[in-house]
Amino acid sequence: MSNKTKSIVSPFGIARWINVNKPDTTFSQNGSYSVRLAVPTDEAEEFIKIIQNIFNAERDNVLNTVPAHKRKTVTIRMPFETEIDDEGNTTGYVIFKFKANASFKHKTTQDTIHVTIPIVGPDAKPTDQIVFNRSIVRVSCVPIVYYVAAMNAMGVSLRLRAVQVKQFAEPPATSMFDAVETTEDEGTSDEKAPWDF
Repeated sequence: MSNKTKSIVSPFGIARWINVNKPDTTFSQNGSYSVRLAVPTDEAEEFIKIIQNIFNAERDNVLNTVPAHKRKTVTIRMPFETEIDDEGNTTGYVIFKFKANASFKHKTTQDTIHVTIPIVGPDAKPTDQIVFNRSIVRVSCVPIVYYVAAMNAMGVSLRLRAVQVKQFAEPPATSMFDAVETTEDEGTSDEKAPWDF
């Protein structure tokens, strides 16, 4: 695995899925943060090249750690894919996948280190505002070239470090009802409603 720690920054895109305000513990007690970012295909090209160049620069070093008889069958996995809609058509976007663990053990002290994801707004100032899906964001990350022996797969993971929000999306609707117009007479009855106590 590469130990490179240089950060790269994605283009702005639409957060199809974003969880950066607090860890998601659905699949792990320690929790994790993640972003699935949809970037228009033409705007994604340069970022894809950066990721591929980092992979190519580390590929031979990583392959040298793979048993010789497995090298020809290694599966390559990249942290991006063409977005496909429910009918199997391309949408004109590329999805980039970012992830970070919410805690880890310090190598020397073995202390548990808890991670938070810095979030800044359009003015680049820190904010604690909740970032919902459909927000317009860009992501700072560290690309890590890896090899997983059990799967005989190598590729690049994008370790999430920070997020800048260009436009905050509204929270998803939670009510079962739509807003309706009322007249002045509605709601003025003296009869007790069934939920009054």
